[in-house]
Amino acid sequence: MNCIAPHLQTLTIEDLYKILDRIDAAVAIVDADKRIQWANARFQQWFNQGGTLEGASFYYVLGDPQIEGPVFAPFQEAANSEAPVRCTLLLPDRRHVQLDVVRFDSSSESGPRFLVTLQDVSEERAVAERIERIYRAGAELTAIRPDFLVSMTYEERLAWVEACIIQHLTGLFNFDSVEIRRLDRRTGELVRILSIGMTREAEARRLRPNLEGAGITGYVAATGNTYICEDTLLDPRYLPGAEGARSSLTVPLLFENEVIGTFNVESKKRAAFSQEDARFLQIYCRELARALVMLDLLEAQRHLAGACKVEEIHSRLADPVDEIYSELVKLQEIVRTSGTVSAEVLHQSIQFLLGHAQGLKKLVWDIGQELPPIPATLQVAQQKEASVLHGKHVLVVVTDPNSRMQIRQILERLGGVVTTVGTGRGGLLMLDHEAFDAVVVELHLADMESKEFIQSAIEQKGFSPHRLVLMSEYGYDPHHNVVAARTRQVNAIFLKEKLSEQLVPKFVEVLSAR
Repeated sequence: MNCIAPHLQTLTIEDLYKILDRIDAAVAIVDADKRIQWANARFQQWFNQGGTLEGASFYYVLGDPQIEGPVFAPFQEAANSEAPVRCTLLLPDRRHVQLDVVRFDSSSESGPRFLVTLQDVSEERAVAERIERIYRAGAELTAIRPDFLVSMTYEERLAWVEACIIQHLTGLFNFDSVEIRRLDRRTGELVRILSIGMTREAEARRLRPNLEGAGITGYVAATGNTYICEDTLLDPRYLPGAEGARSSLTVPLLFENEVIGTFNVESKKRAAFSQEDARFLQIYCRELARALVMLDLLEAQRHLAGACKVEEIHSRLADPVDEIYSELVKLQEIVRTSGTVSAEVLHQSIQFLLGHAQGLKKLVWDIGQELPPIPATLQVAQQKEASVLHGKHVLVVVTDPNSRMQIRQILERLGGVVTTVGTGRGGLLMLDHEAFDAVVVELHLADMESKEFIQSAIEQKGFSPHRLVLMSEYGYDPHHNVVAARTRQVNAIFLKEKLSEQLVPKFVEVLSAR
């Protein structure tokens, strides 16, 4: 402002009028009676139907517009305020204008005068209304009653979603050709679920997410980025889709920042799609992705019904089997150290029983593994955890049976192999007989404190402290187990009261660092 101020002194009244006339907004000075005292060229252009505007009623000149708020008496509000007052007006020709009123002269005996500016916001309102329609259309995809959807087959649900999409495409977008594909994470392929106006060759094409050789659809699935092809004849990534197509727009279907599919539209017109088209389609695709995930959730119910029953059986059988197995290990240790003939016979018997106990554990595990997998979209948030925990052998040394069961259920759902014991001595014996990738130990065990178990596991059994996970709990720790654990470099600690939230991240941290 300091550099501009000297130049303002050289401006004449005529210069100021010229500046106001060139502003891309309708500007007027209005008196206390809401009558126009002066108006710039844009105001004259918009509202002067012939004659002079001076002295005319402001709202009459505007055609008695409808005030849409949020302020419904802008001049009264501005008269009592130093700040500008803003509201929206709907003109008789259906244009929307933004009205700003500010008091700039209150010294007149006849009352204050106001500086008024009007901006045409019809285009912005149209965009906002279209976005709202798109959101409503997306909400329709998931608005059907859940009990009705459950009674339908998967194919019937998908057909219902397709019918909604076709209706939306006609009413909202007017696209010539459309292809929607969904990513099957079990096979890695982009499976076509809807095609309108595409050639048979394009419909039969097998695609995977890939930066090269998989067309624009594969590229979008691999990167998660929207892609506008302005000229199909010049774009090397384009693979023929609709006959005679000259441009395309491809948007990823994203759920929780993971690509679950693609939405591709094509036009016979070159450069037919703008950034605004991309923005609108992205909004719709977010809702469509939610709908597709909902379908997978409903389909998963059939698998989960059987899986939950087996999991219940597993939870009831596996813990007693572990107790038997742990007890037999202790008996075997007694037999091994006794040195008598009868002990040798007993040793062989125990070995036989141990083999059967292990076989029973494996049988229960195999039953769970033979169940149909839950659809891939349900596993999006657990992919990293499952890849880290799959096949890892975990020893759980926890006195509380409910916590043992909960830990087992969480880890085995992610592919872990879990053995549980209820005492510290039992856990130390297990470390002699099996190799474990990680061990979780409770803060207070029935026969020892966790610091004693940790000391023995590290010093006597040679187990790495970085693979130990301590389950702490709220309250005073009189034996200072947590401090002792950290002193021995056991840094993976979670709260028993937050087991369901903290267990898996701690195991991922421990196993990923190896």
